[in-house]
Amino acid sequence: MRSVAFFIEPAVFRRDPAMFGVWAGWVARIAAINPAIDVTLISGRAVCDTTEPSANLRLAVMDLRPVLAAYDFCLADYSADMTAAPTLPEQPEMTAALRSAAGPSEPSVVISFTENRYLRLAFPRAEVLFTELGSLPQVSVPHTLFLDPVGHLSGVLNTRADRLIALDPPMTVSQADALWDAHVAQRLHAQPQYPAVRDWIGGLGAGPLTLLVLQPADHPNYRPFTVASGPEALVQGVAASCPTGVMVVTFHKDDVFAEPLKASIQHDFPNVVFPPHPLQSGLSELMVGLVDRVVTFSSNAGFTAMLQGTPVTTLGSARYSALADHLRTCERNGAAHRAIRRNLLAFFSNGYLNDL
Repeated sequence: MRSVAFFIEPAVFRRDPAMFGVWAGWVARIAAINPAIDVTLISGRAVCDTTEPSANLRLAVMDLRPVLAAYDFCLADYSADMTAAPTLPEQPEMTAALRSAAGPSEPSVVISFTENRYLRLAFPRAEVLFTELGSLPQVSVPHTLFLDPVGHLSGVLNTRADRLIALDPPMTVSQADALWDAHVAQRLHAQPQYPAVRDWIGGLGAGPLTLLVLQPADHPNYRPFTVASGPEALVQGVAASCPTGVMVVTFHKDDVFAEPLKASIQHDFPNVVFPPHPLQSGLSELMVGLVDRVVTFSSNAGFTAMLQGTPVTTLGSARYSALADHLRTCERNGAAHRAIRRNLLAFFSNGYLNDL
């Protein structure tokens, strides 16, 4: 029997592993419709618990404690090593955990939803495929626009940005605008929270509005900024670069600042505002069309803003920084700006991935 293994990142975003359930369920469906293939799902306990084994689906649970201990339980170091050059020193704990979980299975193909150099070490005879060129899987929140069960390959937006800009898809700019309006903008505006978001932002007054979208404190993309100081220093640094206008700060649901910290930041930076509690997390995609600029690590908020036409400044190791930078440089050229957004929408339709 042919054997295929799927690997779902087991450690990053451990606080909410249920977000990976869509992929675990997708792997289970692949096994169900391919009974002649032996399928193994390799991940942590929390992810494997989101689905059930079957006659040809085996759940291979990794022991994460020794793996994370090798990095002193620092997720930033862990994720950086997953994508490090093959010539750099290896941590044998990850290879051992993968082999131990897989047991006697010798897959001919390993499909991983994230980049992990240790898969090739653990399964040297297998063809190893990555659906995302980075250590972070593309996960979903209720207002995510671009969830694709195999990752939306956002890393390609940096490595092939020049080719995406030059695409000439069989869709006019006007058709792309109409498609965006009908299938995305109107649906965003129909969200029950949208009127409250619109009214609150509308009450902030005149002047340029900047939206800073934060990620969880242990997000590996934060590493260049927060190893020593924490996300609050990032907020203060971005606020200092926005001397005029208002900067709105939104949070990941698991990392909302305490009220005393918010008050302290606002005392030093009166231009910083925090949304009221019901609006402070999970709704950033509803805000990007209502502000003048977005500053973010977040793929979802950044992609939404770019397609909406809102300028985006990326932080950390955002997987779409090259495209965001190019869109800002041609911001005053309306025709070129709309054409690039059209090409980006074509990219997300999955019909043009092979062209890149």
